[in-house]
Amino acid sequence: MGLKASIKPLVRCDVLAVQETDMVEKVITTLAEHKVPTVLVFRGEKLAGVISDTDLISCIAEGEDASQISVKTVMTPCQMADHEGTLNPCAQIDEDETVLNALRVFEISGTHGLVVATSNPKVPGMLCLRDVLAEAIK
Repeated sequence: MGLKASIKPLVRCDVLAVQETDMVEKVITTLAEHKVPTVLVFRGEKLAGVISDTDLISCIAEGEDASQISVKTVMTPCQMADHEGTLNPCAQIDEDETVLNALRVFEISGTHGLVVATSNPKVPGMLCLRDVLAEAIK
């Protein structure tokens, strides 16, 4: 395995997601219950962004009430990049990439959760940095 391994087995397709109209409190509970750093944010059935534990720390540090503030105001807005392009692409990677390339994208993007373009364009996956690092040292 190691750096040349495919990330495909590491991709989480049962991705945790919230709606942009949900309250931040719901995201905090979801992250804590599932021990993940990032969830996808949808506007209906379309990806609207991501929200991470870092976004939440900033929100709470500013004194915001998590039960009163919507995910939309805290999330990092983004869309899946595709052949038509997008003005605001997510930090993302294709499911057929290697562990080494994933580590490069993590480094460039400064995130610890990447959106993964899968064979089903309506259902993106997620890739967590800690999973990739564990694979890299095998």
